[in-house]
This record gives sequence, structure tokens and C-alpha cells, in this order.
Amino acid sequence: MEAGHKIRISILDLAAVVAVALAIFSFSRAGTLTCTIRATSCSGGETTVFKMFGLTDSHAELATSTNYLQLVCCSGVTGLGTNCTGVATTAIRLSGATNAHIQQNSYSTYTSLACLSAPGGGSVAVGYQTANCTGYDTTLASMSSATNAHVGDTTAYNTKICASADAGSVISVSVTDGIVTYGQVAFGASSSTITNSDTQSATNDGTVTENFNIKGQNTACPWTLVATSTGNELYKHEFSTNSGGLWTPLSTNYQVLSTSVSSTATTTFDLQVNIPTATACNTPQSVDVVVQAVQTP
Repeated sequence: MEAGHKIRISILDLAAVVAVALAIFSFSRAGTLTCTIRATSCSGGETTVFKMFGLTDSHAELATSTNYLQLVCCSGVTGLGTNCTGVATTAIRLSGATNAHIQQNSYSTYTSLACLSAPGGGSVAVGYQTANCTGYDTTLASMSSATNAHVGDTTAYNTKICASADAGSVISVSVTDGIVTYGQVAFGASSSTITNSDTQSATNDGTVTENFNIKGQNTACPWTLVATSTGNELYKHEFSTNSGGLWTPLSTNYQVLSTSVSSTATTTFDLQVNIPTATACNTPQSVDVVVQAVQTP
């Protein structure tokens, strides 16, 4: 999955007015499922999966029923829900909406379903194991048998109701401030974010370590993006990650901007435009720069 944010650049007559839009791109895992049995209500941000009358030898009810005060509350995964469609799995089947026996999801006798769901791109898994939930994220509760069962807290019975959920990795990059104004630039001259005190910052807004890539573009008139000398309808756009100590020409293909950027970390960079020596274009030219985030292998 990818997402984008661009720095738009307009150039009119002898003036280069640059507004750059930087693009963002994504991939995924976010959070670890955690479930707790709470009395009366779930805490803020938690999702109620189902309810129980007591902590052992108990009947169950759906989360939408209002009779029981022992709640199975889950959190830790962005977008976690209790839908039974989409990316979803049945945690338990109930013999009714309330005052219900339960059965494992491989049975089909009971038609009231308590489900766990994750956003598109994520995953949900539920299983039933003896003694513990090794291999899963968390234990929801325990049950007295595979069907026609009573339910209890995680220690009440030897058969555990186990679950894992994954929201999918989040790969994202944001650019601050994403707007560059070069000001008036004569034909054949250049301007940079260093001279204009407008250095840009790319931040890893995702949940995994990322590599940042960068590319430029030809304009619509067109001006052609080149890596060497400017000329008639030829312009150069460059980037630097060391305050102008080294300028690297942009191309229309992605190049490495920075690598192994941890979550919340930031890469700063500068841009420099070199205007054509001559042009027949008499309308503003858009010169987008795109920053892409991909998960570090």
C-alpha cells in the first residue's frame, strides 16, 4: 500500500515560484491484541467482545445485550471491532442473545455470534487450546467443553479461547512544511531552500522502520528534467541531505533519500532548482517532488 504527499512547483516567466508536494507510501503491522475481563464496563478504547454472568460456571450474552456485568474487553489493534463480516472471525457461538451456553466456532448449532474483526489488510485468528494460548496474542476466556458449554474467566476451565489480531503494518511519511517558495529566478540561474531558509523534514509516521525515496518530474509545457546542464527547455532539480554539501540531481525515477528511518524519526533535506536558459513556456509549470516510504527489508 502506498500514500502520497506532493510539493507543487509553479514557474511563470522569469520567476520560479515553487510549491512542492511530497508523496507518501505505505505497508503494514500495527499493535498486539490484548484482552481483559472487566466488571461493569470496558475502559476507553477497548472493544466489548461478549459478556458473562460470572467468572466461572457462567452463561454468556452478546456484547449488545445489557444483562451481564462481566465483560471480555479487547484492545491494542487499531480498528479492532466486533463485525462478523469482512476481515472477521467468530470467537464463540451462543445459543441465544443472552442466558446462553456457548460453543466453539467449528460448530454450527448456535446462531448468535460473538466476533472479532480487523480493518482491511489486517487479520484475525481465534483458536481453542488446552491449558494455555501459546502462539496467540491473548486469552479471551475459558470454556467447560467444545459445545453446550459454560464460560468463565481465563483460569476457570482448561480449554482456553485464544485470539490474535493484526491491523496490518502502517507505512507512512509526512513532509513539513511541504511548501517551498524559491522566489524569482532568472533564466539559467538557481535557487535553493538553503538560501531561502526553507529546509524540509520527512517524518516516519508509520509503525515500522522505513526507507525514504525521492523523485522529480518533467513539466507539462514541457520542461525536461535533466541531471547535467540546463538548456533550452531543460531544467535541473536537486536534493541534499547534508545542507548543500552534496547535491544529487533528481530524476523521474525514485532514488534513495535516506534508509533505516525508525518510527517517529525525521530526515531533513534541501531542494535546489536550476531554471532553463530559455523557454517558450508562458504559463506556470508544475514541478512535483515525491517522497516515498517503503518498509526497510
